[in-house]
Amino acid sequence: DPTRFNALLGEMIVRVEPDGRVRMRAFPERRHSNLGDKVHGGALLGYIDVALFATSRSHGVIEAGTAVTLDLSTQFIGAADFDQ
Repeated sequence: DPTRFNALLGEMIVRVEPDGRVRMRAFPERRHSNLGDKVHGGALLGYIDVALFATSRSHGVIEAGTAVTLDLSTQFIGAADFDQ
């Protein structure tokens, strides 16, 4: 749905591995960058939030399609580049 927040994040692919791990691939673009031409921390937190939901959904924890993130704490150790 192009009117929802996730549409702002762009294309994302979710895959469940045979060992049960869930992988999510995001494709940050320049529109997700900060003034330093790196992926904006807020965009990264958005991707992390979606990954948490996708993992829970893939393992059957969330069946109805709705969830709420109650707490999310992240410490960045470096800047992330985007595909140019």
